[in-house]
This record gives sequence, structure tokens and C-alpha cells, in this order.
Amino acid sequence: MIARSEVIHEHIRMFHIVDDQAYLGEVLAETIKSFAYSAKAFSSPQAYIDHVQSTDFQMPLGTITDIDMPSD
Repeated sequence: MIARSEVIHEHIRMFHIVDDQAYLGEVLAETIKSFAYSAKAFSSPQAYIDHVQSTDFQMPLGTITDIDMPSD
């Protein structure tokens, strides 16, 4: 059984990355992971919004976004 403090600790160390250039999001996620943080990359604003609205969403420590993405 996972203790509540372990669950809280894990999500506090999580970053979300939103970038329409998927390879950049993945590279940034791998870089963040190399510093013992968790990271999840999303390839569009809509994919991230869908995740935020899902039951799988966990509040990240921070969200890193590309500021120049095409609109859908």
C-alpha cells in the first residue's frame, strides 16, 4: 500500500510540458527526469486540457508551455 505522503511527494515533483513540437517536449521531459523529477509531455493545448479534465489528472509542481503554438 502506498502511503499518502508518498503520493503527495510524487505529484509535487511532477512537471507538465505542453509543446506542439513533440520531440522538444520529450527532450525537456527527459531532461527534467534526469534531475529526479517526474514529467509528462503533451503535444497540443487540447491534449493538455483533455488531461486536466480527466480523472487521471494530478496537480503538477509546474507547467511549462510553448507560447507560439498553432490554434486548432
